[in-house]
Amino acid sequence: MNGRFVRGDALDALESDGEALLLLPPDRVVRLSPIATMIFNSASSAVSLEDLAPVVEERFGPPAGRAIAEAVSEIVDGLVAVGALELAPDV
Repeated sequence: MNGRFVRGDALDALESDGEALLLLPPDRVVRLSPIATMIFNSASSAVSLEDLAPVVEERFGPPAGRAIAEAVSEIVDGLVAVGALELAPDV
């Protein structure tokens, strides 16, 4: 998925030890890994995969056996699928 992403409509969030629990409408709880939590927090304003990939790689290192852009894209796709992130409107 390409484009820019922003946080979805989380009703509440609880962070602990780098992970997060999100309460998403209507009544779903989603647990985020440390990488997904960092991506979610980075999307307080619109952010692209190209913005996220170097930040993730700097903090967590390169993924084994694949490109960082591919790994970040997969995580972003998962966050969009559960409603934690959404495509930012074109401005």
